[in-house]
Amino acid sequence: MGMKKAVSPLIAGILLIALTVSIGAMIIGWGKEYVKKHVSCMNYELEILNAKADYTGKTLSIGIENTGMAKIILSSEASPLVFQAVIGGQTYYCPVKKDVTSLSPDECAIQEQKTDLNPGDIATVKIYFGSGIDLTKYQEGEFLIKGCGTIGTKITQYMLS
Repeated sequence: MGMKKAVSPLIAGILLIALTVSIGAMIIGWGKEYVKKHVSCMNYELEILNAKADYTGKTLSIGIENTGMAKIILSSEASPLVFQAVIGGQTYYCPVKKDVTSLSPDECAIQEQKTDLNPGDIATVKIYFGSGIDLTKYQEGEFLIKGCGTIGTKITQYMLS
């Protein structure tokens, strides 16, 4: 029977070091992106001051204050702000839009503002709902920043005006 040769200890050590360095580089690359994303999201924070629905049940006006350190863009569809509404067990995501007059029945949108919300600013944001969404079954809502998630307090009730 022939003898099989094993890998020399020197080559095995070099392969082990190369594998360790490559795994370490992958972890560092992933960690940099993870930390960068989470640090940038720490600057966003909103406090919901009040909420009122109009008598038609198709518009929700929400008073908000930017209590974070970053400006929140409300002036274009490129805005990172989204309102998540839970109505009758269904979740709706309402982005900032220029035109809120022609929403589909199961769509909602935040009306575009002329100015952005700087830290410390207070504003009223209007959220419009399509004809198929019944605000009388409203349960809760919160603001999200795309890529960051929830950035503030939740509302669980509102007044009819």
